[in-house]
Amino acid sequence: MNDHDTRPQVQVCLISGQLLPNLIPVLMDRPVHVHLVVSEDMQAESRRFQKLLQRYTIPYTVHSGVPSTGLGQLLDYATQLASQLEADHPGQSIVLNATGGTKLMALAFVEVFRDLLQAEVIYTDTEHGCLESLTDRDHPQRPMRAVLDIDTYLAANGMTLRAATSRDALWVDRATRRKPLTKWLGERAGSLSDFLGALNTLASVAIDRDGILVRPRQSFERPPHGRWYEALEAIRPHELIEWDRGIELAFHDGEAARYLGGGWLEEYAWHIVRDERPDDVLAGVEGTWEGNRRRASRNEFDLLVVHRNRMLVIECKTLRFGKSESKDQDIMHKLESLGRNAGGLFGRTLLLSARELTPDARARAKSYHIDVIEGGGLSDLRDYVRRWMSAAG
Repeated sequence: MNDHDTRPQVQVCLISGQLLPNLIPVLMDRPVHVHLVVSEDMQAESRRFQKLLQRYTIPYTVHSGVPSTGLGQLLDYATQLASQLEADHPGQSIVLNATGGTKLMALAFVEVFRDLLQAEVIYTDTEHGCLESLTDRDHPQRPMRAVLDIDTYLAANGMTLRAATSRDALWVDRATRRKPLTKWLGERAGSLSDFLGALNTLASVAIDRDGILVRPRQSFERPPHGRWYEALEAIRPHELIEWDRGIELAFHDGEAARYLGGGWLEEYAWHIVRDERPDDVLAGVEGTWEGNRRRASRNEFDLLVVHRNRMLVIECKTLRFGKSESKDQDIMHKLESLGRNAGGLFGRTLLLSARELTPDARARAKSYHIDVIEGGGLSDLRDYVRRWMSAAG
């Protein structure tokens, strides 16, 4: 819709497997009515899109039964729909989003709607973050506005957000109070790799599978000295451990053990990203995929970020890669799958590892198109986030 057309706008969306290219222009322009053109094999995606329109109280009509193939049939269907829209919306601006559907479907609808309705035809250019008008030569391009939060982004890709630890006031208070320690650990992760690994091991022994503290008192193999001693001195004032500068320590509670056993890295990522003020950021996210609400089927994400309608999925690991090739591969495969399904066309996936990866793990991450920040490079996270946000527009 060009800047000079003040008539009420009606948008027509060709539904396909990716909903965001249809949803973003709808949320940008808030048309008075949306018409969904749906083939038989896109019924589930149509229902998902309808729920999103209901969430934003945008009226819509569903047109099912559009052929998936056959140019003649598609032209006939588009002609009939164009006549119906002309009758139902006299004097209103008709905008066809030609991003979705099959290529043949899009070609047929563009031809008919342009000729019969003088409709504006738009295309969502995901790579360059803009909407292209295929019919308005005076205003051929406009930037996409930020219209998505994490809940909506996930819902468009078939996931319902169930919980996020960073929406808990107590979690935020704890994370904020120990922010200096968290950043101190992150900035020194490279030189403290062996210490962090030992602490991870002690913490995992101290708590059970539910994260409850069952064996608070643990011992290092030798008395801490040097960097280990310095790190424990930095940790001690934060009421996470009791340590008398000897070989033993006692975790204060299960939450403290979980933090020192690796939770600090998730908090580090949350602090760094949050300081850059993206449109939305959540830590400790749990969600269920469409059609399956059993708790056992929940997927977890350490950190999700949305900025300018794009998603960044961050996985935080403090374990040592290389101990089990099959386990390393499972981690990469799961991360790739979750990042692809949750992030969709607009997504990017980052593995944040407190310890150096093996060459094999690094190569596997590259083959899965997973970005990696590791070990002593954790301090590079801020620059990485800034570059990602800048690329999003």
